[in-house]
Amino acid sequence: EGTERGCFCPAGKLLQDGVCVDADQCKCIHEGVFYKTGDKVIKEGECKVCSCLAGGEMNCEDMECPALNCDDNEIVAHKPDKCCGYCEANWVKAVNPDNKLNQGQNVALTCEIFAEGVFKRHITWYRNGKKITQGLSKNKKILQVKDAGKQDAGEYICQVEKDGKVGEAKFNVEVVLRDVDIIRAKSTDVDFIIGEKIELEVTKLDELKEIYWECNGKRVNKAMERFTVINKAGFNRLIIDPSRKTDAGSCTCIAVNKDGDEEREEIKLSAKEANVELTPIDTDVECKENKKGCRIGCEVDANGATFEKEDLKICKVVGGRKTECKTPNFKNGAYSITFGSNTPASAKGTYVCTAKINGLNFESGKINVSVV
Repeated sequence: EGTERGCFCPAGKLLQDGVCVDADQCKCIHEGVFYKTGDKVIKEGECKVCSCLAGGEMNCEDMECPALNCDDNEIVAHKPDKCCGYCEANWVKAVNPDNKLNQGQNVALTCEIFAEGVFKRHITWYRNGKKITQGLSKNKKILQVKDAGKQDAGEYICQVEKDGKVGEAKFNVEVVLRDVDIIRAKSTDVDFIIGEKIELEVTKLDELKEIYWECNGKRVNKAMERFTVINKAGFNRLIIDPSRKTDAGSCTCIAVNKDGDEEREEIKLSAKEANVELTPIDTDVECKENKKGCRIGCEVDANGATFEKEDLKICKVVGGRKTECKTPNFKNGAYSITFGSNTPASAKGTYVCTAKINGLNFESGKINVSVV
């Protein structure tokens, strides 16, 4: 039949790796890769185990999964690239658990669930303990947080129920707010006298959507006695009247502008008792009997406390008791009384100035009156 030049394997043998071998020694080729006889290829995603047989034949069979006996806190979990299930306690996981956003940014919180037979009715989302129904994907595995603001910060939970067991993934969202000037406090430290009126004021620097006050952690509302809020175009004022010792602490004005930016101005409040000083004009007064012009009284230093002249009295002290108390008139820088046009001999005695201001009693030194 003729001849042909070249190198050839003997009849019944095949060339492999430069060597002539019997047909039953040929390697298997599977998906572009050569395997030796006896090699096995485990294809998890397809649940197949393929073996290289003699003669280069690749035989694939279904993978057998072992029986599972999971603990009470575990379920049979599955992963897309794994054929067999496995026992897993943490079968719900957060893909992106920690998120730090600038105000206005977006984030998609993604919940990964390693279990079969979980549908959207089994999934519930919470933010800071409150159920969320908005911003969820169709399968409820993704929660979209858009245009992040202060209200979006906190802890999020993706909770999944399956076969009476509950798994959850936690996410933390921190929102860095823009530094904007919305309001400015007239004063950030206020000292007040107990019983006096407190006035706190902020200037508005932007167009506002909302503004309110919190005092010592409690939001001020119209139902609160003693508290009045005056809201004008350029300012907002909080009035507390009368003040009490328990008002000490802080009041914070919270304002939100039309863009949703928030600013808080804290004003610290310090309380002090009223300290009224009553100083006699003269401590020894000599009056002429049946003559006019005899006058006794006190200078008053209220140290910031407010009062009316009706809060003051000038009394005669008899046997340790105050009697014949009269309301003085203000004249020449002092509060005083006179004994009329004809000073009687009975005007002789000891007198004191008294004051009752903001529920506290004050008394001057003694004024000794003689009549001659």
